Amino acid sequence: MSKELTSMDIENTQCGVPNIPGIKKIEYIPVKWIELWPEFIDTNNTITTPIQLIAGKNWLLASFSTKTSKYIEKLKSNNKGLKYESSITAFISLDTPKISELFNSMARNQFIVKLTDKNNLVRIVGTPITPLSFSSDLSTGKKGGDTKGYSYTFFGDLFDKAPFYIF
Repeated sequence: MSKELTSMDIENTQCGVPNIPGIKKIEYIPVKWIELWPEFIDTNNTITTPIQLIAGKNWLLASFSTKTSKYIEKLKSNNKGLKYESSITAFISLDTPKISELFNSMARNQFIVKLTDKNNLVRIVGTPITPLSFSSDLSTGKKGGDTKGYSYTFFGDLFDKAPFYIF
């Protein structure tokens, strides 16, 4: 899908308006929970119709320690064309049997992630066709003052930049 190129001149923005970095909330769903996926993304790379989940299912909240989460979208080119290597990383300062079992289960599933940044902009990362995988790494630390818990990542390749979500 080719779109007409336009200027990068930013409309309707004022100099000095903060653009706060960081992620405020990470929510996720297994792909198998999707009932209906929006077919249309508008010209501003925004999904404006709801993602419908199967009855009784809701977005799941991912916990993370303050200032440990970030989203990266890196454009790569190969012989098949362009792709965006996307990853959402965070740290949770827990090491419990429940978290261990959850992360084992999550490593065997694929996901769609809903990110809310500190400017209250929401993005959807992943699609039913290009879902995200999950991985985690445990660190117990070596001495007092070290951090103990899991670094985790949702990751995958996307055909397009993750769209914004207004609903």
